[in-house]
Amino acid sequence: MQVQRIGYGLKGFYRLAALGQKWEMTPKDAQERLRILQFWERHGLSATQEAFGVSRRTLYRWKAALKAAGDNPAALIPKPPIAKRKRGKNRDPRLVKRIRELRTLYPNLGKERLHRLLAPWCAEHGIALPSVSTIGRIIAEAPDKMRLVPKRLDARGRNRCTGTQTRKPKGLKVPR
Repeated sequence: MQVQRIGYGLKGFYRLAALGQKWEMTPKDAQERLRILQFWERHGLSATQEAFGVSRRTLYRWKAALKAAGDNPAALIPKPPIAKRKRGKNRDPRLVKRIRELRTLYPNLGKERLHRLLAPWCAEHGIALPSVSTIGRIIAEAPDKMRLVPKRLDARGRNRCTGTQTRKPKGLKVPR
């Protein structure tokens, strides 16, 4: 049995089907923006601004994006409002080193107590004292979280975690 396609023999059918599929997959926001741009071309700038409440600059930006994408309506998909360049962290390495020193001297010291201990040291070295939450972020960003795990001792004061024991697999028969 021979398989016959629906649009076989119709010139331009598959191109039109691809365009229809692309339009169907385009989000509703982008379709609405395209409709606003078409309204702008037909009725002018002032009518568009009054009807849709869109600024002139926004219309020109949408038009430029559409033109750059070769009239692909997917170019009008709204992008998330995230900054292109985010501000970097300006942390003084001496401050991070001092926090690490204090956390080794006083194991697992909290950020509020660290803030109080850092105040005179920062004033002495001419470093701006970070807030409590910033100290918490500095600790959290460290790979080891600047944390010391205390040794586990048994009742006699010996180390409880002596290491891993080798175990023989189930059903192992040792040759003699």
